[in-house]
Amino acid sequence: MSKFLVCLLAAFWCVSASAQSGEMKSSTVESEIAALEQSWAAAQKANDPSAIAPLLAENFIEVLPDGSLMNKSQVLDDARKSTYQTIELSDLKVISFGDTAIVVGTFDAKHFDKNRKPLQDHERYVDTWRKMPGGKWQCIAEGNTILR
Repeated sequence: MSKFLVCLLAAFWCVSASAQSGEMKSSTVESEIAALEQSWAAAQKANDPSAIAPLLAENFIEVLPDGSLMNKSQVLDDARKSTYQTIELSDLKVISFGDTAIVVGTFDAKHFDKNRKPLQDHERYVDTWRKMPGGKWQCIAEGNTILR
């Protein structure tokens, strides 16, 4: 009976340690993705598409609030032509699933479009990140909707 209890306790300890390790990995991934989101926002505010480019996968796709689509080159061109006064990300929730992570957040910005028209954005967005074969996280898709 005592051998059974020792084995049971050892098994419980292994499962507990494994679960804690998984939580720590998940927490690390979530922190890393949140930092990438902030880097993207900072690069966008700085009008620096070269800093945004490595964050986006080659086949990146964005769904805009009106339902239109933009690919990576269009997003980078838009970043080059837009001038941001303020950008704030809030309510970030990052959920990781192995080599994929989903971010839901709020994006608030004041900026000028490529025609120098002043704009103010208040949007909810969803980003999907994937850890690429080389180990680098890249955003593969984004969807936005206007908050009223």
